[in-house]
Amino acid sequence: MEWKQVIHLATIELKESIVNLLLCWLVMSLFGTMILFEVGIRLAEGNVGIPYDVIFIVLFSSAPFLFRAKHFKYNKVSGNLWASPTFIMQSQLPIPKKTLFKSRFIIYAVYYVPATIFIFFISYIISDDLRTFLSPSTYIIFTVIWFLAGLSLGIVYPASDVGNIVTPKITFVYMIMLAAGGGLILLFFRLVIGTGIISFTIFLSNEHGGLAMIVCLILFICSWIYWPYYMDRKMKKLDYL
Repeated sequence: MEWKQVIHLATIELKESIVNLLLCWLVMSLFGTMILFEVGIRLAEGNVGIPYDVIFIVLFSSAPFLFRAKHFKYNKVSGNLWASPTFIMQSQLPIPKKTLFKSRFIIYAVYYVPATIFIFFISYIISDDLRTFLSPSTYIIFTVIWFLAGLSLGIVYPASDVGNIVTPKITFVYMIMLAAGGGLILLFFRLVIGTGIISFTIFLSNEHGGLAMIVCLILFICSWIYWPYYMDRKMKKLDYL
């Protein structure tokens, strides 16, 4: 019964977002296939640079929700409160919180899953370099790793629908923390591990595929458990009235 309500709530937004969905799938599929095709060329040359690591992380996490219709997006509601107006409206209705939270994640999945599967599937078919460098089994594991990692990271975007207090100072601090954190992670891979994130996931796919997929699955489950908890706590702190 709960999942029927979840699907129903998600469908309300998705029906109003057909154009946005189609645009998301089209743009992500075209851009993602071009990037993965280029990654295949770089792999054959033995040099997948940092820009491709960054593009991969953004493409398979935050990019899907960039195409969401404005009135469903994270917007300024009043004063310093930013949230999804639709989420706030639905939160005033007699809808269980867990149902409301899960509907956000289903919406994100509909934006994310079809385009991501298409990108990895079609790229392997059209790229001679990917087929030469990665065996079918290795490529499947590589795909699963990025698919689950993208979902684990991307869940933060539907979770943000609940809202937050945003000021210029907070925004500046978050941007500095994000840039510094991302930079440190990239440097860690390059200087400590000695390779990039994409190349490292290929190594994992070849040498420790089963373990890598299990770890990614655990991270995804942890994200699925944590973000509803975060949303529930944040709702109690924020005043929507």
